[in-house]
This record gives sequence, structure tokens and C-alpha cells, in this order.
Amino acid sequence: LKIGQSMPLTLYPNPNLMRLLNKIWPPIGAFCAVIIGLGVFLGMDNPWDLRGLLWLNCAALLLHQGEEFIYPGGFVEFYNLHVVGRIPFLNSKLGEGVIFAINVPMGWTLYIISAVFFSWMWLGVATALVSLVNAVAHILMALRLRRYNPGLATSVLCFLPIGLWIVCRSLNHIDVAQLLLAFVTCLICVLALVLAKKLSG
Repeated sequence: LKIGQSMPLTLYPNPNLMRLLNKIWPPIGAFCAVIIGLGVFLGMDNPWDLRGLLWLNCAALLLHQGEEFIYPGGFVEFYNLHVVGRIPFLNSKLGEGVIFAINVPMGWTLYIISAVFFSWMWLGVATALVSLVNAVAHILMALRLRRYNPGLATSVLCFLPIGLWIVCRSLNHIDVAQLLLAFVTCLICVLALVLAKKLSG
């Protein structure tokens, strides 16, 4: 660091720790997805009610992360090599810290809370919207680059149907204010994602 040069702002001061965590959490998440799926279909009277759908949305997130980081994996390398600089507004490479922050503290926490407190319908709709935004991003990425990207399959097979189902099931039970709150929450999540990428390292 030269005299007069400021230290880069980052939320992730220990890349080695982040690298270790990024090796651990994806398989844990994939295992939890199986447990959640079994719990929904074997332990609930109606797996397709709103509570069941929100838990399935959690499982979808974990499976999606598994596709990105376990099998076939390689999302970070794909993103940094093929997306950064080639798609407008996507100019920041993904670092070890932002991968963990986006997927675990942000993703897992939000989705689990929405399923546990399923009566907070605005939050359930918000997570469904986040899933749909994620799915659309992967689909547009595939169309723009004309190739598969890790996460595309679960976006189409899991996020789209479950997310749309949650939104449709909820519309008759929430008012305009709650719907607006859901959209605002989704927007905050997207903005947090952008900020996390800017501070990645």
C-alpha cells in the first residue's frame, strides 16, 4: 500500500476463511434440501399449502446453490469469465467473501424466516419474488450468452414454478400494503446484493 493510497473497502478481510467456508456450506445446504423435501412431503398433511410451498422454496434455494457450486458447479468461474464486462451493469467479479455473504447470511436467513413465520405473507411473497428475479437473471444470462450457466436448470425447474405458485396462492390473502412491502423487501435484497458485490474481495 503506497503512501497516500487508501485501503480498499471490504467486508471480507480474511479470504482464506471465506474460501474454507465456501467449501463447507454448499454440501451442508444440499443435505438440508433433502431433509426439507422429505419433511414437507412426509410430514405435512398438505405439502402444497403456503407453508409447504415456502419450505419447498427454501429447498429450491439450496438445490440451486448446489447446482451453482457442487454439480456441475463452477458458477463463480463462469460468471467472472463470461459475464463480467460482457453484460451491461455487471462489471464486478465475485470474490470469496461475497459468495458466502449472498448465499448464507442473506439467502438462508431470509428464506428460513419466511417459512418459519409463514403467516407473514408479505415476507413469503418477497422471497418468492427474489427467487423469480434470480431465475429470470439466469435465463436472460443464458439467452444473452447463448449457453448454459450453472444454476439455470434449478431456476427453470424449481424457482419459476414454486415462486409463481407462492405469489398466486398469496394474492387472495394479502392487501395492497403487504404486496407493496413484499416488492420493497425484494428490491432491498437486490440492492444489498449489488452492494455486497461492490465490497467483495
